[in-house]
Amino acid sequence: MRMGYKEPFYKKPLRVRDPVHGFIGYDETEERVINSPVLQRLRGITQLAMTYLVYPGARHTRFEHSLGTMHVAGKMARQVGLSEDEIKLVRLAALLHDIGHGPFSHVSDVPMAVLTKEAGTLPEGVKPEKIHESITLSILLERHEWWKGVLGEEHRKRAAAILADDDMRKKYKLKEEQPILKEIVSGPVDADKLDYLLRDTLFCGVKYGVIDIERIIDCFVPFERGDERWLAVRFDGVVAIEQLVVARYQITRQVYAHRVRRIAEKMLQRAILDAKDKDEEIHTLFSFNPQEERWWKTFLKSNDHWLMSRLEAVATRYPESTCAKMSERLAARRLLKEVYAQYISRLPWGYSDTQSFFETPEQRKRMEKKIAEELGVDEALVIVDVRELKNPLHRSPEPRREGKIIVIDRNGRDQRLEDMKDSLSEKVKVESEKNVYVYVPVDESDREKRQSLYKEYRKVVEKIVERFHE
Repeated sequence: MRMGYKEPFYKKPLRVRDPVHGFIGYDETEERVINSPVLQRLRGITQLAMTYLVYPGARHTRFEHSLGTMHVAGKMARQVGLSEDEIKLVRLAALLHDIGHGPFSHVSDVPMAVLTKEAGTLPEGVKPEKIHESITLSILLERHEWWKGVLGEEHRKRAAAILADDDMRKKYKLKEEQPILKEIVSGPVDADKLDYLLRDTLFCGVKYGVIDIERIIDCFVPFERGDERWLAVRFDGVVAIEQLVVARYQITRQVYAHRVRRIAEKMLQRAILDAKDKDEEIHTLFSFNPQEERWWKTFLKSNDHWLMSRLEAVATRYPESTCAKMSERLAARRLLKEVYAQYISRLPWGYSDTQSFFETPEQRKRMEKKIAEELGVDEALVIVDVRELKNPLHRSPEPRREGKIIVIDRNGRDQRLEDMKDSLSEKVKVESEKNVYVYVPVDESDREKRQSLYKEYRKVVEKIVERFHE
């Protein structure tokens, strides 16, 4: 007698294999969210934007990072003894935390802030640099039709309350959740950081972000103050936490702030800003307007490939445009070169005058024009870039509890990590500083001639920048 196949008596577990954490399990609710267009869109958005131009393996996306963050958040929640309902809520918030990102992740933030401000459509209470977080909340709380049969309104409201800052929580009249839930998802030592440090390290092929995640999670404890519960660390976990702080510092300098990444991202932003008046869909996406259905339709289909296709179309129609020049260089990896880099505080102008100058786009444009004239290069290919490199090792003088790593000593007393005697954070006093960089084309195929031209450009640019106030 032929035996037919029979379904096993047990239910097959829902899980996916992840290169960082091994198997990541999920329940049926999480499965529906994962399979929704909102989450699937993240498969097309790289985690580190154009970092793959310097670290070729950095092609991982916001999608797998979201799964990893959910996994780590669940482990942290169980470690500190949260209820099953709270664990489910924290995992959902972690899974959904990045759904508002535009193409190439944070690269979209600058052009979206610029164009939204120009259009006058920035929602009340939303800071330009926090638009992607506002989009996340709008998706959860306003796009009800996107969630039919996927996730109930109560779950969405509570997840949004964990992800929202105080202003957005008031705007949407969300009930405040326990601080410990928010800190697991978005705090000084959260699931987001624990996942991206390991994931970015793996795919970039570097060792700077290596952390002992199991030891770190094992040292988490709940800390109660009145009716509030916070996330804290046992005293014997300080070394593991300091390892994480150092890892963030090192990977920031070697990966996130790498000059090739900075240059490529500024070139892409220039291409986007130039294309805004040449492509209707690009203008629509980067002029954030949650009141328009058209904006949401454009957002839902947008990803890295969509953006590059739109920019290539603009380049074809306008071959002499800045968009065309930048897009062609990015496609061929013929990037601009960094010929000047300096701390703003070290320029001989007086710090306050220098800082205010570089924060003004019109003044940076003047400097770009002057540099282009002196070097005899195309002004469209000169970029003066100003950015702040945050130092996670710096001891902040801010005394407030929120945003600080709390350590519980042998006697059950709490103190901030940076206040502990002999701790790494106590020893480091270097503040974060703003830096100015200048990128220009150095188009010479012969290596020796290129090096000679680079040195010549660097001397000219240094003189222009440091004497520009005269």
